[in-house]
Amino acid sequence: MDQFTTEDYLAFITNRYKGVDSSALATFLEVVSIAKSMNCGMDAYFQKLGISHARFKVMINLLYSEAEGGLSPAMLAEKLGVKRATVTGILDTLENDQWVERNPDPNDRRGLLIRITEAGKAKLDSVLPTHYQRIGKALETFSATEHEQLRVLIRKFGQGLDAMESSVCDMDPKKDSESGVERE
Repeated sequence: MDQFTTEDYLAFITNRYKGVDSSALATFLEVVSIAKSMNCGMDAYFQKLGISHARFKVMINLLYSEAEGGLSPAMLAEKLGVKRATVTGILDTLENDQWVERNPDPNDRRGLLIRITEAGKAKLDSVLPTHYQRIGKALETFSATEHEQLRVLIRKFGQGLDAMESSVCDMDPKKDSESGVERE
């Protein structure tokens, strides 16, 4: 099948499903496309530097929380919006690279606090300036006013997503969200 355009897709959907807001759907598809491009670009950039985007996010959170003495694996999982097991796997790799260390939590004898090491800070210091320059380059065509307008619109979009996600999150995860059929 030939590649179809966004306009073709929108026409198909709005003809098939009455009541679909084609303007909202077009906007949503643009945002999804930009998010995909951003993630792909960041993944490729960090991979070239020997660090995954996921590992970068863990390390930047640890750097930011360094004054607090580190973060628990559960807190990292919450901040990143992932499962604790995912964080454990990332931490294993980062610890093998000697970029983070696990230490006993002085306030919880069963708990751990994860801290970024000097080697981890050096790694971030070697990649962050270029990373932030690349972000600036991607947005350099915007004026200061346009940056603020975009941030306002993104926050507004986020509020709509919060409403959409809360209805999805209230569903039984063992059932298909569309049909209500039990999943295995």
